[in-house]
Amino acid sequence: MVYIDFYDFTFDLINNPTKYGYKITKNGCCALVGKIELLAACPIACSKDYEYVFWDGFHLTEKGYRLLVNQVLQQHLQTFITHDQMIYSI
Repeated sequence: MVYIDFYDFTFDLINNPTKYGYKITKNGCCALVGKIELLAACPIACSKDYEYVFWDGFHLTEKGYRLLVNQVLQQHLQTFITHDQMIYSI
């Protein structure tokens, strides 16, 4: 089992947007932001989604998820592939 902290990185993404190339953290890219912020209720996306941390009220944009996955792989890839660090129990 590997513990991965998604919260701290996402929190840093929100609080330091320019560090990651973002401009907007308070709103999602969804055209109905402020009314209904759900992916299914978002018929029109903004034209510059790369400026937004969030796609809707809950989900990161593709760029955000790519940054998150890259961070996880940098920190934990060796743990995923190294079996001698694992503890097995029955």
